[in-house]
Formats: sequence, C-alpha cells, structure tokens
Amino acid sequence: MSPHKQSIQAEAAPLTNQPQPLIQLRQVYKVYETAAGDFPALRGISADIHPGEFLGVIGKSGAGKSTLMNMITGVDHLTSGEVIIHKDNGAVSIHTLSEDALALWRGRSMGVVYQSFQLLPMLTLVENILLPMDLCGLYNRTESRERALELLRMVELEKHAFKLPNHISGGQQQRVAIARALANDPPILIADEPTGSLDSVTADHVFEVFERLIENGKTIIMVTHDNSLAPRFSRHLVIQDGESIPDPYPVGTMSTGSHRPGALPGYHPCILPGHRPGVLPGGQGPQPGRGKGKR
Repeated sequence: MSPHKQSIQAEAAPLTNQPQPLIQLRQVYKVYETAAGDFPALRGISADIHPGEFLGVIGKSGAGKSTLMNMITGVDHLTSGEVIIHKDNGAVSIHTLSEDALALWRGRSMGVVYQSFQLLPMLTLVENILLPMDLCGLYNRTESRERALELLRMVELEKHAFKLPNHISGGQQQRVAIARALANDPPILIADEPTGSLDSVTADHVFEVFERLIENGKTIIMVTHDNSLAPRFSRHLVIQDGESIPDPYPVGTMSTGSHRPGALPGYHPCILPGHRPGVLPGGQGPQPGRGKGKR
C-alpha cells in the first residue's frame, strides 16, 4: 500500500555557489508489509549530501537509520521516492537499474563497512581485499595485488597481510574491512555502526582513518546511535521514527569549535525549518590512486 505522503522537506534556502550534491534523497519512503499491517520504516526522507562530507546519520535503534542506508546502497527496494547519485559520467537514479546493473554499479561506486566486519574467514586479509577487485574487473591481477597491499599499508596492517581474520583483533579486522571497502576506489563510503562493537581507543583509530579519507576527497556516511560521536562529523542527519528531524548538534556549536572537513558553513539541508522533533508538518503526531589496467 502506498504511504500517505506528508510534505517533509529537508532543504534550506539555496546558497550562492552551492556545490552539486553527490547524493540526493527525494521523499524516500519505505513501508514493510507485516502480518499486523503496513509498517512505515521511512517517512519521506529528503536530503542532499555533498562531496567531501563526513555525514553522521544519528538516531536510536529502530529509528530507520540502517533502512536508509539500504536505500542509498540499493540493497533493498524503496516504496516510493528517489535516490540519485551524481558522478562525472552523469546522474544515476539507482532504483531504476536492473539488479545486475545495480550490483556492478555499487561495486564500483560505493564501499560498505559493517559493524560485524563481514570478512571471509577462510581468506587471508589480502585475499579479502582482492575479492571485490576481482569481481568488478577494474584492475589486472598484478595491479590488484599491489593495490591490496597498499590499502593494508594505509591502515597500518601490511605486516598481517597473509594472516586469517581470526588471527587479528576486532579493531584490526574493522580496519581491514575499511580497506576492502576502498578496493575499487569508490567516491562514497557507507559505514553502518562501524565502531559499535569497539572500545573507545580502537574506535578513535577507526575515526582517524575516516578523517584521513575525508581529507583525501572521499565522502563518508556513517550510521550511529551514539550521540557522543556527533562532534566527529561535519554534518548530521538525525532520524526519529523514520523521519528526519531538526539537527540538535548543529555545526558551529560543537565542542571542537572549528569547521570540520566537508562541512558547508551555515548550510543544513537535513534540518526541517520550523519542524518540531517527532511532529509532522501540519501538527500531526593518503588514498591510493586507481590503476588504468584491465583484467
């Protein structure tokens, strides 16, 4: 059943010389059909995400954060709305692609980092990183092996390259997962609770890797339920009951007191002007470069 579309806007007044968004979410709805009836997981999310941003998607468990990530990556189908990705070769409305075309596009354009690492236990660390390169065919075998070792060097794990995942720590496995997500040099990195199972010191190491990637031009969208991480992001999309709500952690009020990489000063397209939290409008409740060889 199609959801009743309330007008939920997530754009502020346009800025002069505002850059082209990398990702545009347009009235994204996701409704799951259950035995108890339709369950709306997302209720009209709209937002623009710009190149070089470190966007934190913040909300409690069950708010719809991971569902939104599945809409952005295309691993689940939206009920209505649109997700548009802008790249050098044009714009792609990802939910109009066939499953095969979407899988190939995703493998080349997005890297995904999971809380539980999802490393294949029977493969060495370097083999785990080689796998997405082999599947997408962007590098020849010599280039892909050199790149895999270079990525492990970037996350300071080159000396463990030929170990199996269960022979290194959880924090090290997460860094390998980040290296694997970067295998095909995607412009976008999606991280779903990547520090959720790590201690604070290890989580800091993961954030340091992310911040280096932002400095080198990557765009990162990270999901978290931990409000204390808000100062680490350049901007926030706060989700509550499947809706985006005004940002309670606006850039400029952070304890860091400085502008973080990727932030657009004074521009908050994920804030709903005049919208009270939980109330619907109307009052209703150093990165390696890509090689040019072909397999």
